[in-house]
Amino acid sequence: MNLQDHPSVRQFLDSIRSGHSPSVEPELLDVLAWRYDAARRYQINEGVDFQLTFAEFIALITPSRMNTIRKAIKKGTVDSFFRCKSRYVLSWKSSEAYETRVMNFANAAFINAEDSKRVNQFKAGDTHSEESKSKIRAKKIGTTHSDETKAKMSEAKRGTTHSDETRQKMAEAKRGRKMSEETKAKIRAAMLARRAQ
Repeated sequence: MNLQDHPSVRQFLDSIRSGHSPSVEPELLDVLAWRYDAARRYQINEGVDFQLTFAEFIALITPSRMNTIRKAIKKGTVDSFFRCKSRYVLSWKSSEAYETRVMNFANAAFINAEDSKRVNQFKAGDTHSEESKSKIRAKKIGTTHSDETKAKMSEAKRGTTHSDETRQKMAEAKRGRKMSEETKAKIRAAMLARRAQ
């Protein structure tokens, strides 16, 4: 579907042409229609129920951000502006809004791309899902520290001692635990190998 044929875009364009809406210059309108279409396609591909109209999308944009886009149009740098780190993107107001998976005027925001990343970053008290934990675990399996890293870790620990209270707690935690015969055999074999060197 051509963006110009999208109902909310067509309705908004008609209202501008008839003079019932604040004036937006044609070049700016083209850029905003391009960003709306890109955001709509992206969110729909992500499985989001996209309910934001074109008029609502424009209402999300602050006058200062609108002026920044105007300046980029005048300089002829619109394409590069919307690819740089400080670009503006259609995002969520909060992680709670993101979890609804419904993008509408109440929970959408037109913000800096870096701020958009922060919306979904972990905050105090957040926990990983079981799926995330298994992905993290799978990535770490088989990885080892380099000799240089091991040396740095060793040097950092050298000279540190446990307090008497900590030693007592460690002893208490181990008290009463019985080793299996298999574990004893492994320790015995390791000690004999070490002495043989």
